[in-house]
Amino acid sequence: MAGSPGRGRFLFVFLIALVASAALRIWLELQRQPARQHTRQEQTRQAACGSTSNEPIDLQPRLNPSSATASASSSSSSSSSASSRGLLAPEPPLKGPSWLLPPKLARLFPGPNGGRVDPSQFRLHIKVLVYDRPDVAARCLKALASAEYDGDVVTLDIFVDHTFGNRSGKSAWTKRAADRVTVAHSLLSLLDTFTWPHGPRTVLYRSQNMGIQPQWLESWWPESVNDVAFVVEDDMEVSPLFYRYLKRLLGVYYFNASNFNPSVYGVSFQRQFFIAGFNSGLNVYDHPDPFLYQLVGTWGQFLLPVPWKQFRLWYDMRRYNTTREPALEGLKTTVWFKSKGNRLWTPWIIKWAYAKGMFNLYPSPPGNLSLSISHREKGSNMPKNRGADAALLTPQKLAAALAAAAAASGGSATAGVVAAGERGGARGADVAWARAIREWWFRPLPALRGLERHDLCFRHLRWLPPARSLEEFHALLNAVAPDKYVSLIVVPFNGRDLINNWLCHIDGSGVSNLILIVPCARLAAELAARGYAVFYLPPVTRRRILRHLARNISADAAAAGGDDSSDSSSGNSSGSSSSSSSSSSSSSSSRRRQQQWQERGCR
Repeated sequence: MAGSPGRGRFLFVFLIALVASAALRIWLELQRQPARQHTRQEQTRQAACGSTSNEPIDLQPRLNPSSATASASSSSSSSSSASSRGLLAPEPPLKGPSWLLPPKLARLFPGPNGGRVDPSQFRLHIKVLVYDRPDVAARCLKALASAEYDGDVVTLDIFVDHTFGNRSGKSAWTKRAADRVTVAHSLLSLLDTFTWPHGPRTVLYRSQNMGIQPQWLESWWPESVNDVAFVVEDDMEVSPLFYRYLKRLLGVYYFNASNFNPSVYGVSFQRQFFIAGFNSGLNVYDHPDPFLYQLVGTWGQFLLPVPWKQFRLWYDMRRYNTTREPALEGLKTTVWFKSKGNRLWTPWIIKWAYAKGMFNLYPSPPGNLSLSISHREKGSNMPKNRGADAALLTPQKLAAALAAAAAASGGSATAGVVAAGERGGARGADVAWARAIREWWFRPLPALRGLERHDLCFRHLRWLPPARSLEEFHALLNAVAPDKYVSLIVVPFNGRDLINNWLCHIDGSGVSNLILIVPCARLAAELAARGYAVFYLPPVTRRRILRHLARNISADAAAAGGDDSSDSSSGNSSGSSSSSSSSSSSSSSSRRRQQQWQERGCR
């Protein structure tokens, strides 16, 4: 019995040592786990970048040309979302120095830091507009929830338009109306069970039917210059990679002070196939880089805060003024407005973009792929189901498009993949195609002034700042037409509406190689933003400089002599007196130009 206390103490010490040993092993395992996770992420990153290491690489899905082509037609948004994690590393948060907007723009956001653009404060607000299609809305919300947000906080606001009633509150209660209300209640039940794991979520249920125009215009009023809104109609579907690519574009073209331009009012992921002026098809995705186009793209439109406020304030001054309709003669959007009245909001923003010289930024994925598509379901503005307007961009379809482009051009990409497949089998081809995807995705984007600009008729517009001196005017002459005649048009007034109407007639007359002489600095900047060549001359110096130009033109005409003199004087005289008659060609050629212009639809 005397030895029992000693054995008890021994067992107690032994148990304490055993527990300490187990705790030590657990602590060491926890210390090793982040390192192992980092190693796995690094292996995945090296595989996607095309690492030549001999270590085994498990890259899913397999992206050799045959499997990529086969999976392009059968992959779903959920599977592509899962596969994108192995192909493209998470997009890092936006970084960079903060900077202040110009005072004129900063006034729209009062407060101590209202006009400060800070990339680290970027926040996306998704505005979903739903109506009476529960199945369609479920597909849209599922695609949004399955996209890659890389842990960023994204706000979701759902606006449910009522299926019954109108703005006057008077509608007959019929069996059809009761059925539509029942459908609306099933839609609300769907929204009640829908979870949004990426940030705050709100649902606004209208008490009466509002229509598509109030749904769009009342969906967002910006509170910060660092907020961006994405307005999504319920028959849309987004790519799982749309948010990552949006951050790339905003980091280059909005949050970068050296690349910022207030004439860009948004970003659209819609595959734009429509020319408003020509009313014909368009395959603009032949452009390798993003491009600027004045037309709004509602099937994937991102709204920037400052231009959206400017548009809303401009709209308020014109919406209820019957003398100011959003009509631009010769455009298809004017036909829409006249047929549907004020139910549409797009004619208003198109008129605003034309009047203010504003542009929309469009990306250019290969193979006519799109980062957002519309299934064009039957609805208030779609008489029947027409199917998707484009193919949705997924990693598999992107690989297939790159393979097709390389095969069509006979480039080295196809040969590189074939060689990689011969060396490493299907796994080597997988790594090569992953590298090709990353090379396209992370390729350097050109500066904003390096992008092509197009007006509503998809005519290419030049980036020409207003000339403010004779030296800059001579440089402008060489840029507009170095070897041809130039028409100088004096703008003698400063009324915006009169000038817009006047310029429509000038454009319709077929005059080319013209330079506008403008007495107002603000107007000169606006016209230059719209693609016109502008010479800014204040009224105090305009008469003296015009006399100087006239003397030089007369001297050049007199020195030419002979037939050259007559030809030169006739050409230059049309330039010097072009405020009254810019083009003095024969009546037959003038009528022919007018007929060609009307056939194109751009009067």
